[in-house]
Amino acid sequence: MIKYFSIIAAALISLNSFAQTGTIKGTIKTSDGSPAELVTVALKGTTKGTTANSKGAYELRKVSPGNYTIIALLVGLETREINVEVKANETTIAPVIILNQNSQQLKEVVVSSNGIKFTTKKSDYVARMPLENIENPQVYNVITSDLLEIQGTVDYKTALTNAAGV
Repeated sequence: MIKYFSIIAAALISLNSFAQTGTIKGTIKTSDGSPAELVTVALKGTTKGTTANSKGAYELRKVSPGNYTIIALLVGLETREINVEVKANETTIAPVIILNQNSQQLKEVVVSSNGIKFTTKKSDYVARMPLENIENPQVYNVITSDLLEIQGTVDYKTALTNAAGV
């Protein structure tokens, strides 16, 4: 008897665990009336988001009921926010979002590197002779400890994957 009550209780709990969610649909256009594609659409304060398709349409599924702010943003266009209310098991049609051109200067990005070298001009490890690598007729590979460290090698098996012919 207890077994049957446990099964019924589990079934009722699982039915309740299927959250009542809604969907938000809408479109995004530019100020000249053309569809704005590849616009990032997100719900403020959540991890839900999507991208508008080539027709400017977007759809956010499985949104819990409540009031949300939709954020639409794309580089070169102004960011817009609109408020919507999502109801359980309903599709909310959001108002059309119109994005205006934004000619704002982007911040400078500096990319730098220390230029780690993986090749050496001279090798004492294999040739055992004071020859430049270009002068030595042998074919060999030198895998330096710097290369192993950069690649995150932790055992000999992954170290040997760098060696030719092994």
